[in-house]
Amino acid sequence: MSLGIVRLIQDLSKRVKSTVARAVLEELSDAQGVQLGKFSFLAGEVRNNVERLENYGFSSVPPEDSEAIVIFPNGDRSRGYVVACDSRADRPKDKKKGETYIWTKFGHKIYLKENGDIDIYSPQKTILIAEDEINITSGAKTVLNSTGDVEVTAPKVLLTTPECQITGNLVVGGNATAAGVVTGSGGVITQATPSPVSIEDIVDTYNTHTHPENGDGGGTTSGPNESI
Repeated sequence: MSLGIVRLIQDLSKRVKSTVARAVLEELSDAQGVQLGKFSFLAGEVRNNVERLENYGFSSVPPEDSEAIVIFPNGDRSRGYVVACDSRADRPKDKKKGETYIWTKFGHKIYLKENGDIDIYSPQKTILIAEDEINITSGAKTVLNSTGDVEVTAPKVLLTTPECQITGNLVVGGNATAAGVVTGSGGVITQATPSPVSIEDIVDTYNTHTHPENGDGGGTTSGPNESI
């Protein structure tokens, strides 16, 4: 075999061996159209401006010391592309077949489970912003649990339900209007038909009412001795 062929084979072998390599992330810039990183390889090899390609619609910034797989087309070590990057220290483990987990090292997670459940967790605030409607449809019971206050700020809140139950006190800062009967533990407090009757109306009627005189005088009595 000629020396030229031997050198050609050696060069080809070197290029093939240099096509794929493992690396460790040292720095990553997310300011450009494509992420550029500094990666260290075996034998003290360090490469700057290595492009990290992401899947469309999903973006992340791996932490330092993440491990990567880098490809070098034609074995050209001056031009590398990161095709996979992961952090062993932070990666969620023990998932079941077919499950998907979106996560960060800071504790956020969206977990699509085998049984159909979706777990969403945030160690701090969760902010949802929509420029249009937000529709939530549940085929079963919907539960909202909070250890703090629940605040709703809106021009109007409409509850369409056959019955609305409140187990605690009800405090109304404005007017209360009922189209039907308002009752308490002692019976009917007020009824809207045939005409609305307010508590103030009842008090005023009581405080000013009189009775016909049943004796010889034939006049009317004075008002009640005590007002409400």
